[in-house]
Amino acid sequence: MNLVATCAIQKKVIFFWHTTSKGTMSQRLTACAVCAVAGVALLAAAPAVAQSDPLELRIMIFFKIMTYDGNLPADDALRVGIVYPAAKKTDDELAAVERAFDKFASMTVKGRKIEVVRLGYRSAGELESLAKSKKLYALFLMNAVPASDVGALKKISAVQQLFTFAVEPELVKAGIGAGVAVVDRKPQIVVNLTAMDAAGRKIDTALLKLCQIVR
Repeated sequence: MNLVATCAIQKKVIFFWHTTSKGTMSQRLTACAVCAVAGVALLAAAPAVAQSDPLELRIMIFFKIMTYDGNLPADDALRVGIVYPAAKKTDDELAAVERAFDKFASMTVKGRKIEVVRLGYRSAGELESLAKSKKLYALFLMNAVPASDVGALKKISAVQQLFTFAVEPELVKAGIGAGVAVVDRKPQIVVNLTAMDAAGRKIDTALLKLCQIVR
């Protein structure tokens, strides 16, 4: 049974993708990812998404969390900064992240387009200036971002009211807004409520009930 067929059986997908009605392939994949988080056993039937490409799964869920933010800006587009330390050799990871985002280029969040920009930084001050100049909604932290930079990222997130999401879920415990852990081979959204509140993000309790909460 493939991923789309599994979603058709699981009627709960309608609830988790209630903000979209056109039902493109990308949107169905996103809904399936969130169904898995809700406890519906989809990953066993769809290992290609959950296991062979965990980065795509994380990006799907990253987008889905946005749809549950009750404090989205009124802009026509939501701009996401891919955050990585410019001093490190991150070419391969950056290329993989950009390819994964490109697969969902047509996706919208409550009618808003998603724009993705690079945010390579050499210092906390440079990152702060870059984030402000790009007029971002969210920061997507690559694996290359070290835990030692979380303090600066927390400050930038709070001051500029930015949703932060980490590929590495351990950074969520350190103060990043959200991420995805894998528990028993299934995705589990991890949300740091303190970080989300500080960043002005108002995540619907309907989603929070399905998440692992840290503070």
